[in-house]
Amino acid sequence: MIDVLQRSAVPFSREAIEQRWSRTALRAAVRSGKVLRVLPGTYAAEEHSESLFTRAHAATAWVGPGAVLIGTGAAAVWGMCDAPTAAIRVSADYGTHRAGPDWLRVSRMRQHPPSADWHQCAVANPAWAAVTSYAEGARSSRDRVIDRAVQQGHASPHELVAVTNSLDRIPGRRHLMSVIGAASAGAESHLETVALRRVFSTQEFSAFVRQHRVRANGSSYRLDMYHPATRIAVELDGAESHSAASQRLHDVERDAQLASVGITTIRFTYGDVVSRGSWCREIVRSALAARGDAAEK
Repeated sequence: MIDVLQRSAVPFSREAIEQRWSRTALRAAVRSGKVLRVLPGTYAAEEHSESLFTRAHAATAWVGPGAVLIGTGAAAVWGMCDAPTAAIRVSADYGTHRAGPDWLRVSRMRQHPPSADWHQCAVANPAWAAVTSYAEGARSSRDRVIDRAVQQGHASPHELVAVTNSLDRIPGRRHLMSVIGAASAGAESHLETVALRRVFSTQEFSAFVRQHRVRANGSSYRLDMYHPATRIAVELDGAESHSAASQRLHDVERDAQLASVGITTIRFTYGDVVSRGSWCREIVRSALAARGDAAEK
């Protein structure tokens, strides 16, 4: 049971676990510390318990029909910001009452945010994700999400304005409108992010979870891309220099910690991704095939 949960970042309900294994097996796994209750009646492998992917799936299922991931978490899914390390936010029908843990915020809304399917989890469309994230975090990071929404082609300024006007409460509404105007005029390009996203954007890499957070030996790590079934992580280094000795030591220790729990890291430089995209894809394909064959034996 533990191995199955570790290879699937999607959380399991108590009913599903007891039907497939047993209540005794569930209790033993929880006592071992390798399986945690992330929400009432919902369980996941300890190493995935802080992941946006795992928490979003758990939260939308727990809140109920119509629940949609919104805010910074949704913006992260679309590549407009880093995944939140504190709380995620989920919409709910007006009148819904759910008191969750500290990492979950439930926003009751009169209208359903338009959503898309993210590995069978409902996530707000880019315009709604960007605007609903605006109340979260520092102003500079909030502004950056709006810039990226426009510059990366996720949402048009018209769409962002329409969402802004449709919501009753938005802290800093006036400033938000000015940021949308600046983004419309071409505030920032974020070419690096666009380059990284395009290399692994095809259907064959759709099983990878972006910005997945795992725990290993008491520490938490954010993975750029993670393939739960084969336990392969892909790291995409940015354009800034990663040659400093301290950074190199950090990367080596990080990769070793992940390897100690069975996660293999493939690391590409910014130059690899930008100049040798086909080679990067082939390396990942080969690794997936090798790990998949080994898992079947």
